[in-house]
Amino acid sequence: PYVQDDWKMTPRLTLNLGLRWDFNVSANERYDRLNRSFDPGVVNPADRLINRTQFPNVPQLTGGLLFAGVGGVPRTSADLDQNNFQPRVGMAYQWRDKWVLRAGWGRTYLNPSNDFLQTNGFSQSTPYISSNDGGRTPIANRINDPFPGGVFVPPGNALGLQTFLGRGFNFVNPKFGIPYVNQFSVGFQFELPNQSKFEVSYVGSRTKRMQEGLAFNEMDQAMRRRCNLMEGGTPLYCDERIPNPFQNLEPFRSTNHFTDATISRSQMARPRPHFAGLTEVTRNDGEMWYNSLQTVFETRSKGGVNLLGTYTLSKQVRREGYLDSINKVMQQGLTQWDRPHRLTAAIIYQLPFGQGKRFASTSHRVWNRLVSGWEATTFTIYQSGRPWDLPGNVQYLKEAKLTPDWSTPKPQAVRPCVQRWNDNGSITPQAFSNAYGCTDYNFLINPRFQPRVTPFRDGRVRLHSRPLFDVSLNKTTQITEKTRLQFRAESFNVTNTYLFYAGGFVNNPEDANFGNVNKATVGFGSTTFPRHVQLGIKFLW
Repeated sequence: PYVQDDWKMTPRLTLNLGLRWDFNVSANERYDRLNRSFDPGVVNPADRLINRTQFPNVPQLTGGLLFAGVGGVPRTSADLDQNNFQPRVGMAYQWRDKWVLRAGWGRTYLNPSNDFLQTNGFSQSTPYISSNDGGRTPIANRINDPFPGGVFVPPGNALGLQTFLGRGFNFVNPKFGIPYVNQFSVGFQFELPNQSKFEVSYVGSRTKRMQEGLAFNEMDQAMRRRCNLMEGGTPLYCDERIPNPFQNLEPFRSTNHFTDATISRSQMARPRPHFAGLTEVTRNDGEMWYNSLQTVFETRSKGGVNLLGTYTLSKQVRREGYLDSINKVMQQGLTQWDRPHRLTAAIIYQLPFGQGKRFASTSHRVWNRLVSGWEATTFTIYQSGRPWDLPGNVQYLKEAKLTPDWSTPKPQAVRPCVQRWNDNGSITPQAFSNAYGCTDYNFLINPRFQPRVTPFRDGRVRLHSRPLFDVSLNKTTQITEKTRLQFRAESFNVTNTYLFYAGGFVNNPEDANFGNVNKATVGFGSTTFPRHVQLGIKFLW
């Protein structure tokens, strides 16, 4: 339900008021073939199967997957968020004869993603197991008999808390609240001579409770410190194989937990070693900020030419994802949509031909219909490029930015001077860095078990950016008093400009092409469309 009203309080002040109330119901399934969250505290039935005499150090096995509509669990995948009220208020105040002040604020709730649809247990693949000792020794004859235990049949909810033991999966936070955005603006609009106007505004937004995921079953900080070279540990400690307490336990069948005689120390260091990696996918941890200065200029000339130009100076920052899931350190940086500068220009020209115009003005019925009603338009857009996606497993040691030459087949945006921190503690340059002639280095590949320290994106290095042009020629013919025929000839990207707007520079520090983009490999969907020309006819009555 919603209500809205415009209220002219005084001859100079008008308010626009509104209120809307939304319900966004989470999914349910007719036969309850859905998961609903994860119970971290319940003792898993697999706990009583552990031979504590042989494995006295195995912790109590807790946690298990819950199913919608089973054992008193609600049938929906999450609770109903009932307080999604969306007020809005706007105002227009005529400050002076040719000055108008406009301002507004409103809240909108966002549609969440389909992460609510988790069906673990109802759809399952059969893993191919090629070794019983972590890949050290292959199992003979496995190619001829890849699945000796048969293809696994999904158990549905029959296994209860023992579902997906030995595996990883996603689960839903049932207390998830619908994300929302507060949008606001304030600005002046004023009239200029020659039928022109200019607007300048501050426009911003604040998005709250954005949907994020968090790794849930990770080793603690003390254990990771023993595996991380940067904290004085060694990755080999976490890689070490120790006796597997889950071997041959029936609930773990068709997993490496069941078949392997040993298991890695890092796996046993998980709070719930009877599961692999778990991810809580619907958390309300994310936020986003947008701030912009927006200007608009519009003029209408007596010759039938209308000009509309805009310029936006903006910044968009988002808190999203986790740099360190153990310590719950979130990433905060530019969004992929951040475009500091955006310039547009549109020209609409009513061609001066036909009745009442400067040229070919006539009252002849046929001739007038042929030469009248023509209009030409052009639209130009130019904006900053998308920020570069930084590699996640590096230390950014010093400025690496280069000016890419977009005329070459492989434009280079950063110096590919990369060193690796090896498991034995040594630091060696990458082969492609030596070939490039590096004597000092911009990036250091982190050792294993080191959490990410770089933001997701770097605004100093931006993807390709070029102006784009669209044009059209339109004709409207009045046939009778109540009928019209409209013809349109339109060309998009009329200059056939090839723009790699999403063709990113390679950000894998293990790749010899690190820091450049190979134009020949940029696929459809990451570049602009080629020149498109289309013709259309519309009959209006």
